[in-house]
Amino acid sequence: MEADGPPSGMGGRSGAGGVLDASLKAYRAQALNLWKIVALIVVPARVVNELVAAATLPGGVYAQNGNLYTHTGQTTSTSAAAVAVSIAISVVAAALAIGALSKCVLDHYTGRPAEWRSSLSFARQRLASLLWLSIISAALLLVGFVLFVLPGIWLVVALSTAVPALMFERVGPLRALGRSLELVRGRWWPTFGVLLVALLLVIGVQILLAIIFGSIESGLKVGSVTLLIVLDGISGAISALISYPFLAIVCAVIYIDLRMRKEGLDADSLARHIGAPELR
Repeated sequence: MEADGPPSGMGGRSGAGGVLDASLKAYRAQALNLWKIVALIVVPARVVNELVAAATLPGGVYAQNGNLYTHTGQTTSTSAAAVAVSIAISVVAAALAIGALSKCVLDHYTGRPAEWRSSLSFARQRLASLLWLSIISAALLLVGFVLFVLPGIWLVVALSTAVPALMFERVGPLRALGRSLELVRGRWWPTFGVLLVALLLVIGVQILLAIIFGSIESGLKVGSVTLLIVLDGISGAISALISYPFLAIVCAVIYIDLRMRKEGLDADSLARHIGAPELR
């Protein structure tokens, strides 16, 4: 049976408001640790992707008003090989970063010492499982979206707590997916509401950054391919620093919220579950 009332640590609020409030508080408390994780994993991966894209640009490319063109007037595109390399780098970086971010947030929430080094170390040990989880999840989502779209949306929500389950309960990828399905079952709509609001916030930030950097590129009338690539890289890095921690936090807090509600646990019980000291 579900526990009555809002779960402990949600600021006395239930529903999306409580989860988002707890997520923002955790973000503020652990911002430096979270930013360091992203800066050490995702930002270098984006730099490498930008370098790969730059190295594979065709000859005669030039920049004009924030866009790259060839002399035929067509916008350029990267090669298939460059896209494949970028995807591979991005998948590995995302899996490692989200795993480490989730571990850091879970440690913070259950009273364990939350520190970026230990979170990264733990995520590295679980990298193979994180990658398999990413691959299996992506395959399921692809099938869901290709079929009727709605099954894909349902799966995005139903599998949203798989990474926290894998990192917190130390289970395998398949069990983590099953665990997420168990936790979200009966709470799909509230979970969907939280994720939707979080996604809209992230999209809003990304739009704002696109407007700012687009204005810079247009205002400066950037005519240097290198400068344009650098500006795009900076914009992507800032976006990653903001969005990666926030989405990881929201999923981790949803996981904790669901466990408290559905299993009748409180924060101390969760802490003892992994051998952490009781919360004061």
